[in-house]
Amino acid sequence: MWQIIFLLVISAVLVGLSWMAFAVCRFRSLGRIVPKKKWKRLLMGLLIVIPIMVVISFSLGFVNMVIMYLHLLIIWMVCDGVAFLVKRISRKEAKHYYSGIAAIAFTTIWLSIGWYNAHEVKRTEYNISTSKPLGVDNLKVIGLSDSHIGATFHWQEFEEYVDRINEEKPDMVVIMGDFVDDDTSKEDMVRSCEALKRLKTKYGVYYVYGNHDEGYWANDRRGYTLQDLERLLAENNVRVLRDENVEIAGNIVLCGRLDRTFASLKDRSRKTPAELMQGVDGKYVICLDHQPNDYDAEADSNMDLVISGHTHGGQFLGLGEIGVCMGANDAYYGHERRKNTDFIVSSGIGDWAIDFKTGCVAEYVVINIK
Repeated sequence: MWQIIFLLVISAVLVGLSWMAFAVCRFRSLGRIVPKKKWKRLLMGLLIVIPIMVVISFSLGFVNMVIMYLHLLIIWMVCDGVAFLVKRISRKEAKHYYSGIAAIAFTTIWLSIGWYNAHEVKRTEYNISTSKPLGVDNLKVIGLSDSHIGATFHWQEFEEYVDRINEEKPDMVVIMGDFVDDDTSKEDMVRSCEALKRLKTKYGVYYVYGNHDEGYWANDRRGYTLQDLERLLAENNVRVLRDENVEIAGNIVLCGRLDRTFASLKDRSRKTPAELMQGVDGKYVICLDHQPNDYDAEADSNMDLVISGHTHGGQFLGLGEIGVCMGANDAYYGHERRKNTDFIVSSGIGDWAIDFKTGCVAEYVVINIK
């Protein structure tokens, strides 16, 4: 899916660049000095647009520049389309380039909201009921995913999130992968792992890997290996689950799946839900699976609750639905029930290289099981 999205994005940037160059020349202040010949107008427009893109790229990063550019491009085209229809109906020529002004203003407001959503972590609560005996009165689980430490926040802010989670008085904390990625510095990784030791729970802190945790590039880029990360997690009282089950308390079992990308890229085997469910008949089984895309098999195996991340809640308006339609994920956000299994997907507390969330919020989840 991501390869297709990447190609579509690059194509949109290149094709839209000429349109954007002509569009900026339509502002009245520029129109007076812009040459009449199209190729000269195109050149002058590019000399305005490209330097702005370069400045934003150096300030916020290339990915964020592309995100801002594409939002502006789409919104601008929509505004121009509306202005064209108004002109056809009213048969009047606007004195100013109102659609261009509206596009810039609306994009600024929209992306400002997206910036806030990506950086202000919310609390999302779910209440799950079961007919199975838990062996405890109830269970309060706090779920964290997709922190990508160093992207939208660093270890100092992560310590504050740990303090907020302790105020919840959780029975258990689960981390559904992508704790770090290729751009997470060693200091951020080390200090954030140390922050996890401060978590106060009844039954412990548990972790499954996501597709970014090992890193897609050489480890010398970030200065540590997957083994370093796993060692530090263990030293700070975090139990890493790799296709294995652990009894929590009473009649509760926690199952941690190996991430499907993590397994396929490194030629590692990954157990099926049915294999993981062997020997746990009658127990309430909570499964941590970073990517929400094996729902049918997990429901057929009678897992009770599956908690995932990975999708970032769809990230942008409409993108989550596209991912589901393309078969990349079975769901992208929220709670649903299939057969006897509850599925919850969190949008995560952080982000990967992108500072905007226009289709969701940053969050940790509070799951009350009764």
